[in-house]
Amino acid sequence: MTTKASRPGPACFDAQSTVEDIRAETREEIRESAIRWLLWLRSGNAGEADFKAFRTWRTQSAEHARAAHEVAWVWRMLGLLARNERNARSDRSARTHSHPLTDKEPRVCSRSLREGRVRSY
Repeated sequence: MTTKASRPGPACFDAQSTVEDIRAETREEIRESAIRWLLWLRSGNAGEADFKAFRTWRTQSAEHARAAHEVAWVWRMLGLLARNERNARSDRSARTHSHPLTDKEPRVCSRSLREGRVRSY
């Protein structure tokens, strides 16, 4: 009996695989390749030949183009989320530092109490 590990070639092609299994695994491999491409192209070490090779890779099939598009979209969304989180953290920090906490109770004038208003001094 031949196992996937001992068989030469891609692990997704064995006698017991269905066409859907092969397609799913192939899609996953294409998606992983798209991720590797994006990481390399964003690393700062990629040259013009690398960008050209990526464009060629992307045009191999609709699945390649779709994977490249999806991975780039996720990358952009993660960047937006990270930027929003940094901005929110910065806003929280600014609010915390602009109003220092004190251990004193707010002073209230008697007129404010009569009128139902409390103001800090």
